[in-house]
Amino acid sequence: MVEACLATGLPVWVGFKCHLDAPGGPPKVGYHSDEPLAGGIEPVLALGGDAVTIFHSAIAATDAALPLLRARWPGPLGIYPEAERHDYIATHKDAAEPDHVSPAAFVAKAKDWVAAGVQIIGGCCGIELEHIRPLREALPRHVPTA
Repeated sequence: MVEACLATGLPVWVGFKCHLDAPGGPPKVGYHSDEPLAGGIEPVLALGGDAVTIFHSAIAATDAALPLLRARWPGPLGIYPEAERHDYIATHKDAAEPDHVSPAAFVAKAKDWVAAGVQIIGGCCGIELEHIRPLREALPRHVPTA
């Protein structure tokens, strides 16, 4: 897919979804794979792109994946994690469960990501406008690539 996208000549952002099987464990590819992210990213990164992102991943998995990508990718890096909410999934048994990250905690985490060299920050499932709006005032307008 990356090869086909690159063939268009348009800018291409390559993204990785990852998960943790256990807190503190290594990040793994996708939703339920046993493949370590460290090995799974190499063939994709070798193809290139204009930016690499970690997307639709829990914040802990995003934090675990960031050093792996930063060590292997010299260009722009983006992050748009999920909030691990379940209330937007009507069939989930914990539908009344609150957000796992407050807007203030998200801003603090975003500052850490910028300090680690991330240039693009957004949000996925459960990251709402109240999480994103404060980033405008809290983060620098430009972060150079490493």
